[in-house]
Amino acid sequence: MIQNFDPKKMSNVVVADVDYKDYPDFSDAWIEEADYDGRELTVEELDWISDNHPDIMAELIYNSLL
Repeated sequence: MIQNFDPKKMSNVVVADVDYKDYPDFSDAWIEEADYDGRELTVEELDWISDNHPDIMAELIYNSLL
């Protein structure tokens, strides 16, 4: 959905439903909002990232804990 997706272009990422008891999976966590290359991502785009880039999702979740 996002052509040539580059996670380095993501900013202002807000992760929701991080349950520390669910470590290390955090299976209920999701990206509530984020910007990509200076614009706000749509719900569909956030879902696309979640569905197609689980590695990036995991990194974003872990980074939100820092």
